Amino acid sequence: SSRRLWTSIVVIFVVAFVQTVSAQSEATRSFPKDNSVLDQAPKVVTIFLTEKIEDELSKLEVFDTDGNVVHKGKASCAENHKIISILMQDVGPGAYTSKWEVVSVDGHKTNGEFSFQVR
Repeated sequence: SSRRLWTSIVVIFVVAFVQTVSAQSEATRSFPKDNSVLDQAPKVVTIFLTEKIEDELSKLEVFDTDGNVVHKGKASCAENHKIISILMQDVGPGAYTSKWEVVSVDGHKTNGEFSFQVR
């Protein structure tokens, strides 16, 4: 009985440790939403993340279909380092892809992309 209790405690600590160590920042949503079709171009593109990130080691970029950069400057973090945004250039109708790469405060690197269209 005490052995079973001890085993349960060890398992709980191992699971908690693995979850803590494997924590990495993932995107929960974006603005604009992935695959959205907009009537007007956004002034800002934003990613909302699950974990705090290192703003100096993280980036967000937006490209047109020819691979040209269509954002202004460098991305910035906000709201407890869980949101990263970048200002957009004035763009017209077309398809755009946002690519992000972030480093969590615990050092894990993740990346992804999403697309949107402007009518």
